[in-house]
Amino acid sequence: MSWQQYTDTLVNDRGLSKAALFSRQGDSVWAVTGGLNLADGELQKLIHGFDDPSELQASGAHLEGRKYYYLRSDEKSIYLRAQEDGAVAVRTKQAIVLGLYQAPSLGPVVTAAVERYADYLISQGY
Repeated sequence: MSWQQYTDTLVNDRGLSKAALFSRQGDSVWAVTGGLNLADGELQKLIHGFDDPSELQASGAHLEGRKYYYLRSDEKSIYLRAQEDGAVAVRTKQAIVLGLYQAPSLGPVVTAAVERYADYLISQGY
């Protein structure tokens, strides 16, 4: 399965509005579905938040110019919210999986889908 097919599945079958797969450093895009288009610096701030979430905690994150509030994070995942919509980013050994969802999609359902995909990548050495 290609990288593109994975992000397509997250959007088409799992309720996300947009999904992307980036290199862990954020210097390359492996796949994008749903027209996700991040502005300069948005991905890097998110990636930095995995190691030091203090800036996300203080000011949230912007994705596609929209402000998302920080909910929580751990060494593997970051959870964000913007009104009824949300975003989840999961870091693997080599990649960042980013998923955005909009109401009426349920945060726990789409978050679980993104995390399962990331767990699969980890199990495959990615």
